[in-house]
Amino acid sequence: MRNKKSAWEELSKKRNGTYGKSTFTKHENVIFQYKNTSIVLDRYTTMVGSTPIMNTRIRSIFKNPTRLSFKLYHEGFFSSLSKMLGMQDILIGDDEFDQRFVVKSNDEIKIRQLLSDYKLKQLLFFGKPITLEIKLKDKCLNSKDESILLYQATGVIKDIDTLENILNIFERFIDHMIEIGLSNESQINSVLKP
Repeated sequence: MRNKKSAWEELSKKRNGTYGKSTFTKHENVIFQYKNTSIVLDRYTTMVGSTPIMNTRIRSIFKNPTRLSFKLYHEGFFSSLSKMLGMQDILIGDDEFDQRFVVKSNDEIKIRQLLSDYKLKQLLFFGKPITLEIKLKDKCLNSKDESILLYQATGVIKDIDTLENILNIFERFIDHMIEIGLSNESQINSVLKP
């Protein structure tokens, strides 16, 4: 009997990625090339007490000369409570978007410009709740004008549509950053490893 391919392996073939497994952890990973960067899909384990928790992570390094940072996540009970207690949430002027997402950033004007993109908003509306952020600092970054676009979720995502939507968000995000002059396609100096 033939083994069924994993969703990650299928996605790799569908999107021309490179499928592999970590030699140390044996966890699956997929690397996709997009423009001047790579998008890395992998998983890692965190410990909660003595219980190991598997997580899904998607990352990409991009040029970020403006040093824009942000965190975007779905509105929930705790974020609603935090807002009532004074947590800042940037409103982008789209009622549906502003009701569904909490946005924090170091530059309100630039993040509004970035999140005004219709295609990006439609991708963010699709599917399961998402948390997306730009990290300005990481041990793998070798240049001050590079940052990491990061998605993390508890558990291993096995649904191809969900994974593909997140890849589409990353691609649209990178494209729109370039379109509005917040990024460029010059050579990436840092390398992400799964």
